Amino acid sequence: MRLRQAFVFILIGTGSAVAWAKQPAISIDGASEVLAGNIRSHLSLSGENCETPAWRLQALLQQADAEIREAGQALGYYQLRAEKRFISGPRCWELHLKIEPGPPVTVEKIHIGINGEGQADPAFRALPPGLVIRPGERLDHGKYEAIKKHLSTLALTRGYFDAAFTRTQLLVDTSANNARIEIDYTTGPRYRFGAITVDQSILSPELINRYIDFVPGEAYDSSKLIDLQQALSSNYFSRVYVRPLPEQSVDRQVPIEIEMVPLKQHSFTMGAGYGTDTGPRVKFDYENRYLNPAGHRFNTGLSISPRQSEFLAGYTIPLRSPQHENLKYFAGHVDEETETAVSAISSLGTHYSFLNDADWLQTWSLNFQREDFTVSEVRDRTDLLLPGLSFAKTHSSESTYPLYGWRLNASVQGASEDVFSDISLLQLQAKARYIHALGRGRLLLHTEGGATRVSEFDALPASLRFFAGGDTSIRGYDYQSLGPIGPDGDVIGGKRLLTGGLEYDHRILQQWALALFYDAGNAFNKRADYESKHGAGLGLRWLSPIGPIRLDFAKALDDAREWRIHINMGPDL
Repeated sequence: MRLRQAFVFILIGTGSAVAWAKQPAISIDGASEVLAGNIRSHLSLSGENCETPAWRLQALLQQADAEIREAGQALGYYQLRAEKRFISGPRCWELHLKIEPGPPVTVEKIHIGINGEGQADPAFRALPPGLVIRPGERLDHGKYEAIKKHLSTLALTRGYFDAAFTRTQLLVDTSANNARIEIDYTTGPRYRFGAITVDQSILSPELINRYIDFVPGEAYDSSKLIDLQQALSSNYFSRVYVRPLPEQSVDRQVPIEIEMVPLKQHSFTMGAGYGTDTGPRVKFDYENRYLNPAGHRFNTGLSISPRQSEFLAGYTIPLRSPQHENLKYFAGHVDEETETAVSAISSLGTHYSFLNDADWLQTWSLNFQREDFTVSEVRDRTDLLLPGLSFAKTHSSESTYPLYGWRLNASVQGASEDVFSDISLLQLQAKARYIHALGRGRLLLHTEGGATRVSEFDALPASLRFFAGGDTSIRGYDYQSLGPIGPDGDVIGGKRLLTGGLEYDHRILQQWALALFYDAGNAFNKRADYESKHGAGLGLRWLSPIGPIRLDFAKALDDAREWRIHINMGPDL
């Protein structure tokens, strides 16, 4: 009985799907893709389905001529002709259009005049490239309207609150098939920032003032208000309202009202995850978001997995530009066990980070590190005082699935036997990732390199040696399973690293993508010893709300190894 019911439901569902799949057909011949798309969007018939009654279809068909004519004129085709053929079939209806666009109206002359204080404002001197109209171009009503909207928006953004159009004309001569555009815009005087009122209770006025990069009397610019809102929303407040009040202006001074809703002072989070490099893991984190009115913050976290367990505590002090300049003190301990090494690292240090003039995140650091490690049955302990410098920058389309972007990281650190260190070393590292749209998918490239000069390699801690292999290195090989081989045949790591790879992923559904990838590289000591290892395979991507989750099936191409499964998550850049 249940089987019969299921079969009936399947038949009903299939029949419903077929009925749902029936769609009216509207074909447009003789028009460019742009013109055809505009005609389709203007047609009221485009919004109807197969169940629309005949009387309504006839009414909409009668107004189709006017809609087609309007769609053509919007793109400069004032002599457009259309032949319609409407077919009402037993299952659904069809509309076939044959279009003769005729010669388009071209712009003979365009005049855009700016009067008032805005005449001297560089922001009004040129239109964005997409809005520029040159004599001889086809008339586009959309561009004409977009220019007017751009000027109005720009005036509000720059503080010309009394701005108004004194003339807006689009004159079309159908006999000569040309048009003239005439726009005159009077900006009036530019307003200025007035008194700034701040409503919040957790931070000192001195710290809040360091976020505000404008002063009363300065020329008004709404982009500064947007930047201020974003900066204040980052660390301390859940909601920030920055309100200009031009209607309360006195002597063209615009009062600014800032209202902030604080985040909860104490934050406790717990999470779980899985990666083939680390295995299953759990995390516990605590943060005190504002220890005092100066905005000092404290955080601590514990992460536990079969291969790596980590405890870290940090104390952060905001500095002159608190949104991207801070001093942080930290202490931590990491236990890690891989197929190639076992290590226990205790560290204590500080770093100073800021955004430099080229918009790179620049970090100076000083870290004291004690590491007990075992590599290839050789045990050692090394103390190091490591000063360092790093640079990082990311540029991308803001999305969980960016279609373009890049990220660069570069760092240098060193130690000296003369300054609280057991060995002397100098180490350079660099990483790069790049994404570019390709068809319905993306091309992703990644590379990583490093080099170390060290006085005594055997005393170089496992954490500072280079290994290859794993989820983010060369897939098809286990985590840190590649590198120079010691006398007993075990991987001991190297002084240098060079890896890279390319991947193409193709979106198949809104939240899913398929991927093909190829990775290559290795860790090594000398150029002459470099032996590149290669891995390739295919993968599945789930674009989850918390970021991409990757499932890869990879095969080592150089060794007789089984297929490996790699699972990891995190941003593409």
